[in-house]
Amino acid sequence: MVAFPEGATISTAAPHQPTVAAVIVATDGRAWLPDLLRALADQTRRPDLVVAVDNASRDGSRDLLIDALGPDRVILADVDVGFPQAVAMGVDAVPTADHVLILHDDLVPDPDMLETLLDALEADPRLALVGPKLVDHDDPEILRSVGMTIDRFGRIDPGLEEGERDQGQHDAITRPLAVSSAAMLVRRHVFVGLGGFDRRFRLFRDDLDFCWRCWTAGWEVAAVPRARARHRRAAQSHARPGQTAFKGPRFYLERNTLAAILKNVPGWRLPVAVVVFVLTAAVRAVWYLLTRRFADALQTVRGWGWNLRRLPGTMRRRREVKSHRRVAPDTLNPLFSHLGPQLRQVVSGLLDQVVGGELDVDDPVATDDEASRSVVARAVRFGRRRPAVTVAVGMLVVGTIVSIPVLAPGVLRLGQVEPFPSSGLRTVEDYLSVWHDAGAAGTRSTPSPAQAVLGILQIALFNSEWLVSRALVIGSVLLAWLVALRAVAPLAPTRGPRVAAATVYVLSPVSLAAVRTGRLGAIATMVALPAAALALHLVVSRRAESVSAWRGVAGAILALAVSIAFEPAMVVPAVGVLVVLLLLVATRRDGADSRRGAVTRLLTVALGTAAVLFPWSTGLLDVRAWWPTSTLVVDQATSPTWAWLLQGPDQVGFAGPAAGIGVVAAGLFGLLFSLRRRPVLATSLALVAIAGGVGAVLLDGMGVQARVWPGMPLLLAAAALAGLFAMGLRSVGLVLAGHDFGWRQVVASVLLVATVAGVGVTTVDVLSDGWARADDELLPAFVTQAGQEEEFRVLTLADSGGRVNWDLVAEQGPTMVDWAVPFSPGLEATLDAVVEAVVAQTDPAAAGRLGLLNIRYVIVPESARSEALEQGLERQFDLLSQPVADGLVYRVAKDAPPVGVTSPDVVSRITATGALPDDAVIEPVEGQDLGTRWVTRTGDEPAVVMVATVETGAWEATADGRPLPAQQVDGLLRFDAPPNTTVVLSPVGQGARGTALVLQLLAVLLTVSLLLRPPTAAVPEDLR
Repeated sequence: MVAFPEGATISTAAPHQPTVAAVIVATDGRAWLPDLLRALADQTRRPDLVVAVDNASRDGSRDLLIDALGPDRVILADVDVGFPQAVAMGVDAVPTADHVLILHDDLVPDPDMLETLLDALEADPRLALVGPKLVDHDDPEILRSVGMTIDRFGRIDPGLEEGERDQGQHDAITRPLAVSSAAMLVRRHVFVGLGGFDRRFRLFRDDLDFCWRCWTAGWEVAAVPRARARHRRAAQSHARPGQTAFKGPRFYLERNTLAAILKNVPGWRLPVAVVVFVLTAAVRAVWYLLTRRFADALQTVRGWGWNLRRLPGTMRRRREVKSHRRVAPDTLNPLFSHLGPQLRQVVSGLLDQVVGGELDVDDPVATDDEASRSVVARAVRFGRRRPAVTVAVGMLVVGTIVSIPVLAPGVLRLGQVEPFPSSGLRTVEDYLSVWHDAGAAGTRSTPSPAQAVLGILQIALFNSEWLVSRALVIGSVLLAWLVALRAVAPLAPTRGPRVAAATVYVLSPVSLAAVRTGRLGAIATMVALPAAALALHLVVSRRAESVSAWRGVAGAILALAVSIAFEPAMVVPAVGVLVVLLLLVATRRDGADSRRGAVTRLLTVALGTAAVLFPWSTGLLDVRAWWPTSTLVVDQATSPTWAWLLQGPDQVGFAGPAAGIGVVAAGLFGLLFSLRRRPVLATSLALVAIAGGVGAVLLDGMGVQARVWPGMPLLLAAAALAGLFAMGLRSVGLVLAGHDFGWRQVVASVLLVATVAGVGVTTVDVLSDGWARADDELLPAFVTQAGQEEEFRVLTLADSGGRVNWDLVAEQGPTMVDWAVPFSPGLEATLDAVVEAVVAQTDPAAAGRLGLLNIRYVIVPESARSEALEQGLERQFDLLSQPVADGLVYRVAKDAPPVGVTSPDVVSRITATGALPDDAVIEPVEGQDLGTRWVTRTGDEPAVVMVATVETGAWEATADGRPLPAQQVDGLLRFDAPPNTTVVLSPVGQGARGTALVLQLLAVLLTVSLLLRPPTAAVPEDLR
């Protein structure tokens, strides 16, 4: 133990020798105080006086300090008064000191710390205080603080990377906004004159607030890195839980940072700063919830509440700060952290994650030799150093040129991409409802979660109909490339092979065909497939750490869920892959714990994917629930088998066999040069590629019966071939180096040339042919104009090689709200029967039933008409031909509203004829509550409420609160209502739908939480 003389007083030094008093604040620091006291005794320039404030310690710190300093130099606090109040008590006890050295009890200063700080403070009379460089106590090579500032978002910026090592890079004296109060040498008269630390703060950010006030008052603050101290940061690291036991460190950090902003931000900037801080704090609170750090989220909110309750006192202190102001606010701007460097750091981190940590976003400074090179030579050198950036920029340039036709203002109709609603909330609301208006006729069949994803995406893109549609078809290519770039990292650790493989994948004929023809299911799978492959690799890998493996579980769940939600047929390969992986993991030769863990993770992936897609996933095994990729036009089997196997079928959007040969050549190159080094993986990828080609041939042979685009299996094949290409590029150098020039070199050159040529052919084809965009409107103008006044439905027919396909759309035409909603099975059967009767000309009155379903028009596009179809429609009694320039348009003689009120007599005549009488009067009822509730008042006579739906068990009605029995009118729904009553009609099961959605939301949040913070991951240290 180091003993200080009990009678020690501040010496009467010469004028050029200022007196220094050290004030130690101790709170349950017995384990660390001996090191601090010993270090003070060993200082080359000792403090003239050492005073300690024991802040209600319960671990014996009080006795230790009294033994070391004497009872006259230890101030006792019976309760925890907080760090600022304890410092004030210590400063009051040394009234004759020139300077005060404030110290935490968990600090260990180097022997020359005080001397170095004192020299710096005395050398510049503008300085109010100075602070040393703080390093980690246990690992002094790690920097902890060399001063700090704050950004416009209220985030403390220490100017250091997490875990940055001390290599002398921060040893120059700087003028930061603040230095840490863990070790601070301050002029006593400045400290007292400015009121010292804000005593409400208790701990954390007291140093930021006081130093900020010093700058405002015309003083300066300096960090002197030549002075050094080791710091344990006991309160932040929870090593001293007593200080934060009741509130938590996050509470003090949030509340004190906001309080400092409220006090010190000048003038008009204050409202902006507060709003920005609260918004970013809200984002942090959501982040804490997603990562299951519920206490931190609660403490963040409580910190806001504390500031609201104490706002008057804060404003009073703000006026005091203003009274001390001696400098213009703008002169302090350089002290604050700017947004640009932080954004560059975030972008760099994200790109590092994408490409596996090998991408630099900052260009190196060119040497004289490089500067003297030609522009072409420097561009080539840059491309070799940064292939990822070079290819990404090239893809952006080419993609922008290609996308000019679809970037024009207006509605984009491209394959499955139809007009979006004016707000994404419309799509989300339909998803949340038990009765789905989408699909024109309405249904209670569960929509795919893809509907909610599309709505949320539109909301995230500022509700822009133009932006969201273009992002789906244009941004998907670059996004898929970035995902693929990261996914092939386990196959090729270097940048070049990864860039090449990712480029081959996204520029494969099938990938670009999916984008050019607007096949949303394939586009989503194109993006999600590489992510799912990488995630499943982490799930089963023997080398993956537990944190990475469980993060892979979450990634696999989300990737598979997105792919299946947009393309239900992907459930087949997903289940197949999981079963194969389960068999391989269960039979591999490693420890039982390792096998058990991998099996558990795979089962979690399967169950988690089903949970995220619940309740829609319960119907996935029913293939009839899968909606067609294109309702009206389906590509026919016009390509031979070899063309599908070579990824060059004669289908819309494909660039032809020449382009497909390039992708196949890339796969053969990879198989040739990786088979001996990694035989199991290379063989597996080759089998996947072959299976994908065979699957495409089979689906193409099934035609419209398949209900799945034949190109879907080719996406799996393209991904497998790209993976083989990455493996081959990784191994080719080693393989060729072991052999003299011969057939291997020749074959490698030929395959590489074929690959490059194939990618070039695809690019040229895209540049020349562009997009398969539908510029014509599906519905004539007079139909959409009529739809502005009334609700009705439109049946569209198309003859596709002798088979008539149909679609049902609303009066304004198809929208993306309809896309992920399957038709009601009953409605589908009814319309199938009507269309079959019309085409076969077996029942000339069949079209009369269309009016009962609220169908007013029947339309045949010009490109889909045929003589047989036209003859069948012309012979229908209830269809009236309309004059149009292109295609065929028929008006149904009489149609019922979606929900209407009529008389029992009209219902009897409908039952007798199976159609609506020409003179039938049916009063429409307007929907309420987003179209999930209809209310009407009956007159003096009994009435019948009719609903134009075949889902008769999906509705319930009450008259003045009494239930009405449901009946059928020729298969449709009716409720007989007594006179002079209020009838309320609503779909059945909204409560059950709400429960299912809550369960789905919980599953999504748990998965995201697992991704952000796996169960074995440590809580990140972000308490700065």
